Amino acid sequence: MLALLLLLEGRRALLRELNPLRHGMLVWLTPNAPLPETKQETVFAAHYYRQDVKYEVQARARPGRAPVRNGEKVLAAVVPSRPTWVRVIDEDLAKTLGWYA
Repeated sequence: MLALLLLLEGRRALLRELNPLRHGMLVWLTPNAPLPETKQETVFAAHYYRQDVKYEVQARARPGRAPVRNGEKVLAAVVPSRPTWVRVIDEDLAKTLGWYA
C-alpha cells in the first residue's frame, strides 16, 4: 500500500513538472532584475509580451541550472492553470527534450 502511494505521488510530481512543457506556451521572459547566481531554487519577477500586451509574471528557475538565454531574456513555459506563473527552461532540460544542441 505504501509503495503504491509513493509511486502515485512520484507520478503526480513528475506530471506537475512536465505539464507546462506539454500544454503551456513558450515565451522569452525579460527579468525585472539580473538573475542571481545561486544553487537554490529562484523565484523572480519578469515580464513578456504577447500580441503587444505586456504580461507580468513570477518565474521559477530550478536550482543550480543554467537557463536557456537569448541575451538578457530567458526561455520559459507559461503554466496553463496559473498564467501568472512561469517555469524557466534550463539547458539540461532543453537538451533532454532535443530542443538545444
